[in-house]
Amino acid sequence: ERAPNIAELFLAPQQTFVFSAGGDPCSLNSGLAWSANPSAPGNDAANAAAVFQMCRYFMDQSAPGTADTFYDPANAAFQTAGGTFAFPTLVGNPTVEPEKADTWTVGMVMNAPFEGTPFEYDWLNSLTLSIDYYNIKVKNAIGPQSIDAAQQQCFSTEYNPTYDVTSPFCSGINRVANDGAIGNIITTYYNNGRFQTSGIDFQLNWGMDIGPGHFSIDSLTNYLIELKSAELPGNALIDYAGSLGPNQNGLNPGSFSWKTFNTFTYAWDIWNVSLQWKHLPAIESASKPVIPTITTTGTGAYDLISLNGGVTLGDSILGSDLTIRFGVENLFNTDPRVLEYNTNPPPGSLSISGFEGFGSAANTYLYDMTGRRFYLGVNFAF
Repeated sequence: ERAPNIAELFLAPQQTFVFSAGGDPCSLNSGLAWSANPSAPGNDAANAAAVFQMCRYFMDQSAPGTADTFYDPANAAFQTAGGTFAFPTLVGNPTVEPEKADTWTVGMVMNAPFEGTPFEYDWLNSLTLSIDYYNIKVKNAIGPQSIDAAQQQCFSTEYNPTYDVTSPFCSGINRVANDGAIGNIITTYYNNGRFQTSGIDFQLNWGMDIGPGHFSIDSLTNYLIELKSAELPGNALIDYAGSLGPNQNGLNPGSFSWKTFNTFTYAWDIWNVSLQWKHLPAIESASKPVIPTITTTGTGAYDLISLNGGVTLGDSILGSDLTIRFGVENLFNTDPRVLEYNTNPPPGSLSISGFEGFGSAANTYLYDMTGRRFYLGVNFAF
């Protein structure tokens, strides 16, 4: 059980920057079943026509004539087919209740299986391996309302059966004046969501004396079996494993099918040096599980290498146990990955200078944005 935190309860209005995996329901190229596109899977002409009129209302409410600009065939800059970025405002909700989970784990640890065996197996004496399976199901999940959920509740007949623009679900829907794009949508925290995930964690530790020093390996690997999430009670669970999603229920983005972090260390006498290797495999767009036909892509595999070391000098004029540490982060100056770009954009989509796709961006949570950097530090007691 997890109680809501202070921000979830009392956050003052705060504008955020988010990625909407479902995209813009007002777009005539949208792949959503509750959009203005009659050709979207699960949609029909009558529903699309009603959503189209609702969209025109919200656009012209921001500024007269905005809808004509947005839907002008010669100016289709915002007629996106997939995910899009937006700047919603998020505010706390003092009525949010605790979320609850059923969590199951089972694991095994194998420690020094060959200790005390003949000399030829000595190199296995320090081997430790752990394997843990986890299965977590959360109901009444606390999370900030996503752009997708806020718009679905307004435009979908499941929540707004009469297409009423004055519905409470539509009170936070706003469009940008003059061009009609998604505007400052007002969102808050709810207990509407649920999700479930399962996977396997592997940890391996091993070392042995090599030459004048000691060599060791510490390896952590996660294999994600599933990460299914739904933000609204009526929505089916969608499996985001292998994609950059989900962007709902307070979950962190980036549901990699597997990932690994490894540290290789060699220590001798007063010296030690370590090489760290983080590997993230190729991953699909966050929109892919929501709209399987979307041409928006994720990114390829990513490797981040760092090098660090240290020396312990013992007693000195400054004190005792003087230690100097040094290192290079992002040793090979690996560029961050460009995410969520459309390889087949509709007319009018804009590319970002220097990037490969249309409407693309980078993720500071998953990939290093700073580049190669160096550090030097000193510790001593006196």
